[in-house]
Amino acid sequence: MMPADYTDAFACGVEAWSGFWGDPLFSGTLMIATYAFAALLAWRVAMRMGGVQRGAWVLAAVLMAFQALNTPLDLHGLMWATGRCLAHIQEWYADRYAYQRELLIGLAIVFAVLVILGVLVLRKHLLAHGLLVVGLALSLGMTLVKGINYHHLEALYQARVGPLHIPDIIELAGITCVFLATRLIRRV
Repeated sequence: MMPADYTDAFACGVEAWSGFWGDPLFSGTLMIATYAFAALLAWRVAMRMGGVQRGAWVLAAVLMAFQALNTPLDLHGLMWATGRCLAHIQEWYADRYAYQRELLIGLAIVFAVLVILGVLVLRKHLLAHGLLVVGLALSLGMTLVKGINYHHLEALYQARVGPLHIPDIIELAGITCVFLATRLIRRV
């Protein structure tokens, strides 16, 4: 792997990404608004907390704010497009499904470990913090899964319930978990 491969792949990825970034008006606006509101609520909770809990809620607020910015920019799409270009440049495109499958399995393991560690570290107010951790895992995890764009999940990516695609609903479920966590932690 030459550094030029990465530079060329990124340039190719940016070119491809520039043709598809952005979300439909309804779902994009809904996602941006809910992520931004979740970031605000998490930040407000963080300012009332101390120690590790404060750090976790600040991280949650930052991640939710990042997701609000990522929604219209589709940075996960840039990642996918760059990876596709790199696969062509390095001539492993024919084997991409095996690499994508391994990456998905690796992400699932990493997210499972992070959820377990998050719940263990934040065991005080377990229900609220458990919802926070699961909510972050769902919303960020779905974004990463979309970024990998595994062909065998194409039916999931395209399936709709009303104006929303299934991945949008999964992300919204994660955001809802964060909302519930902020509500529960305020009552404590």
